[in-house]
Amino acid sequence: MTDVQGQASTTSPTTIRPGMIEASRRDAVSDLATLEAIYGEVQGLSIDKVTPSLTTLMIEFLNASSMYFLATADAEGRCDVSPRGDPAGAVRVADPTTLILPDRRGNRRVDSLRNLVVNDQVGLVFLVPGSDDTLRINGRATLSMHQPLLDATPMQGKAPNLAVIVDIEEAYMHCPRAIRRSGLWDTATWPETGTFPTMTEILHQQLHMAGTVEELARERDERARTTLY
Repeated sequence: MTDVQGQASTTSPTTIRPGMIEASRRDAVSDLATLEAIYGEVQGLSIDKVTPSLTTLMIEFLNASSMYFLATADAEGRCDVSPRGDPAGAVRVADPTTLILPDRRGNRRVDSLRNLVVNDQVGLVFLVPGSDDTLRINGRATLSMHQPLLDATPMQGKAPNLAVIVDIEEAYMHCPRAIRRSGLWDTATWPETGTFPTMTEILHQQLHMAGTVEELARERDERARTTLY
C-alpha cells in the first residue's frame, strides 16, 4: 500500500503458515507463456532504453558512482553477487563499450573471479549515493594481469591484483522504484545501531569464536583500517 504522497508505507506482514511454502512450490511458474500472462508484454521505454554502448550522460553517471554490485555465475549457472566500492571515478571507462574494474584486496575467496574464469558473463548495477536511479550493464568479462593496466588504476599508491575488462553488450538506466520503496537514502528509515546484529556478532555465534564480541570487533576494525588497500 502507499500513503498520500505515493511513498510505500509499511504494514505488519502476514504470518507464513505451516505448509504454505510447499503449496506455493506446487503453484509455480515454469514456462514463459504463464509468466507473460501475469506481467504482459514488454514495450515502450522498457525496451527502447537499452543500448549496446554507454551514452555520454551514462558515462557521467558512472563516473559519479562509488558503489556497484557484480553478478557472476559458475559453469553450472550457480550465481554470486559481490558488492564493490571505491571512490567515484575508480571504475574506468576505456571507451563507450569497455569498462575497467580494478580488483582490490579482499578475503581471497575470489568467488567472482573463479566464476569469470569459467563463465565470462557478467551483470553490473551502479549506484550513486543519494540518487534513486541506477545504471545496469551486462556483458562479457576478461581477467587481465597486464601490469601497465594495473599500474594505471592504483588506489593509495597500490595497484590492483587484477583488472576485470568488461565488454558491454547492454546498458540502461533502471527505474527508481526499488530505491524509493526501500527508503535506502532516507536516514529516517534507518534502524538504530544495536537493533540488528553485526557481522562480528553473527560470526561469533556461528563459529563459537574465542574472545568477546567487543574484542573481535576492535580487531576487525583495525584490520580494515590498515589493510583497506
